[in-house]
Amino acid sequence: MKKIIALCLLLIPSIGLCVPESAPDRERGEGPFDRLVLRGVMVVSGEGAPPVGPMDVLVEGNRIARIQS
Repeated sequence: MKKIIALCLLLIPSIGLCVPESAPDRERGEGPFDRLVLRGVMVVSGEGAPPVGPMDVLVEGNRIARIQS
């Protein structure tokens, strides 16, 4: 019985270590953004063609707006 109590006394404080930290608050201008530019990426078409790159990809409103080299 004493072993069980000792084990509980050791395990109960460790439960606090398992709680994840909350995400920090974002300030204005830290995202999410309306426009995102990915520079120097390799573009894979998905049709079996070899990858092309490095390319710049412009994403606007969760859609790819433009791909250019």
